[in-house]
Amino acid sequence: MPGCPILTYHSQLLFGNDYRNNSHVGLAADLEVIAASGRQIIGLRELVASLRGARDLPLDELVCITFDDGPDFDWLDIEHPEHGPQPSFATLLRRHAAAHPGQRPICATSFVIADAGARHEISTQAMGREWMNDHWWREAAASGLLQIDSHGLDHRHPCLAPGDADWGHFHAIADEVSCAQQVDAANSIIAERSGQPPRIFAYPYGQASEYLRSEYLPRHGQRLGLEAAVSIEPGHFHWDSDPWFLPRYVSLAHWHSPEELASLLRG
Repeated sequence: MPGCPILTYHSQLLFGNDYRNNSHVGLAADLEVIAASGRQIIGLRELVASLRGARDLPLDELVCITFDDGPDFDWLDIEHPEHGPQPSFATLLRRHAAAHPGQRPICATSFVIADAGARHEISTQAMGREWMNDHWWREAAASGLLQIDSHGLDHRHPCLAPGDADWGHFHAIADEVSCAQQVDAANSIIAERSGQPPRIFAYPYGQASEYLRSEYLPRHGQRLGLEAAVSIEPGHFHWDSDPWFLPRYVSLAHWHSPEELASLLRG
């Protein structure tokens, strides 16, 4: 069955300057693999809109690109204190588009964490810098290059509640109140800061309780303006995919080299 892979990257993975330890090096190489495969990059919102509508896209000719957590380096070039200058994911997309003018306009999705306090704690504790800000969201959303969508309120990151076993995973979001906090409240913040309401939700850790996936989002999604949610269960997007648990492949988890990505795209 023809399918469209949805690929996922984390721009904070910067531990060197090689494919396996630097997601910026990886994305640059993978963009060339995608071009060589003959697939073209399509925005995830456009893919989901077709799932909800005409279902007329050639899935076996397409690929989606998404970024999780929303560090500044999704959009901003940085000077890394250990590994030198790093072009942002947005810069890499622009360079690729300029080098391949015959392709459709590139659009990727950045799934951002809504709460500023949570971002501050996660960034400073995990990265040692204030590298998860929201001042670039509005510019990015207006650019057409990067769509800003929701990765929840606080990612249920364990640094926010040390020693609490309900943190460090997303399975505990399994009732009306906690779902409204993680989904509704996050949507409101992201819409206000980016200027556009989120259309897609990315489950933190790729995890969803049965209640969130099968009851809350199908029941409240239209009210919230949401059309789909994505997991990190590996697999190609098909027309019969569950819109509230779409599959995605994660860089350096589901493929580890340009050759493995080329095989994944063929599959």
